[in-house]
Amino acid sequence: MPSSLKLTYAASSWWGFTTAEDRQRLEAVIRRSIRSGLCADDHMSLEDLVTDANDKLFNLSYTVNIMFYTVYFLVVQIVIIILGQGVIKCFCL
Repeated sequence: MPSSLKLTYAASSWWGFTTAEDRQRLEAVIRRSIRSGLCADDHMSLEDLVTDANDKLFNLSYTVNIMFYTVYFLVVQIVIIILGQGVIKCFCL
C-alpha cells in the first residue's frame, strides 16, 4: 500500500486539527518517499490529496442522499396511489 494512502486514511476527520508544523512533517514524509523512489516525481502534495479525498467523499454522500430521497419519494408516491385506489383501507405503522 502506498505511503500516501496510509497518510491520508480518514484524513477528513483529523486534517482540520493539524497545525502547520504537523502538515510540514507530513509533507516531509511525501518528499522522502519521492527521493527514495516510492512515489512518482509528480506526486500530489498531501494537502491536495486530502482536498481531493474530501471532495470525493462529499460528492459520494451527495449522490447517495439524492438516490435515497428519490427512492423514498417513489415509495411514498406508490403508497399514496395504493391508498387512493382503496386497495388498502388502513395504513398503520
